[in-house]
Amino acid sequence: SLLIDAGWPVDATDFKDYTPLFVAAECGNTLVLKLLVDAGASVLLRSKASESALHVAAKKDNAEAVIALVEAGHQVDALDHRKRTPCHEAAYHGSVMAGIALVRLGADIEA
Repeated sequence: SLLIDAGWPVDATDFKDYTPLFVAAECGNTLVLKLLVDAGASVLLRSKASESALHVAAKKDNAEAVIALVEAGHQVDALDHRKRTPCHEAAYHGSVMAGIALVRLGADIEA
């Protein structure tokens, strides 16, 4: 929160176009994820590979991050450049808890 209070841009990107929100989703740091969302971080941004933070959280099996992102307004069935949904990513990577969370949040398992 120190960087946010100092005016650091919450949607700054790295070489993969990952924002701090992506990194929090990848690491499963729900506290930081919620702090970033509260500070105005966009849940709609995409990486160079057209991944969203929700795709990243799903493939890393971070169910709490999945729930927090959907509650913050992320579309549960968003598609990446391969036409994969976060639920596809969870299934492909064996991310059981994230997959269960996505289904409970209304993910279309037929998509």
